[in-house]
Amino acid sequence: MPERENTMDLTLNSLISMVTATVRAPRDGARWALNLRLSVSELWMLVALVVLLGGLRTGLMAVLLPMPDAYQMLPPLLRSPFAMTFALGLVLVGFAYLLAPAGRALGGNGNTAASLIVMSWWQFVMFCLRLVELGVILISPFLGVLLQLGITGLAIWMLLAFVSELHGFDGVGTSAFAVLIAAVGVVLAMSLLMGLSGITLSGGLPNA
Repeated sequence: MPERENTMDLTLNSLISMVTATVRAPRDGARWALNLRLSVSELWMLVALVVLLGGLRTGLMAVLLPMPDAYQMLPPLLRSPFAMTFALGLVLVGFAYLLAPAGRALGGNGNTAASLIVMSWWQFVMFCLRLVELGVILISPFLGVLLQLGITGLAIWMLLAFVSELHGFDGVGTSAFAVLIAAVGVVLAMSLLMGLSGITLSGGLPNA
């Protein structure tokens, strides 16, 4: 891995190469992302890009595949591609913002900007893996389900490795605790936001 990158190399071949390298060695991939010299505007462009890609993938899945019952139970307002993309953005940014202080409270040294970078790169890698999963499901649903389980496990392992690199933790145990704290915070914040906006999971906006 390069020690320091001066610019982002966004060629297709380089991105595929880095995604593959990240899957093989997640901490090295996170280190590569952290070594990018991103301005504030470039960082938020990266965040916006991965959120839009995530929303696109969700929209494709909704069109091409039967969605689970939990998705069907959502009100139409929350099932729209725009709402799903907006929610993904809130979760990603909220999780990154909470992950930084959660890790520091446990002895880590990651900051908010670094947290946004590693979470955005994790989200992009997951987008690529889920696209492969979608293609396999369309060809063979049985193999797709097996691949889905494997990718889910890989996603958790990669996330813990990314957090370990972000905060300088030696193992994944402390990273798991930091992830748990941030995840609980995001769930509570989203629940509060939905409550304040008057959105319910069973019926959308309440009647006036």
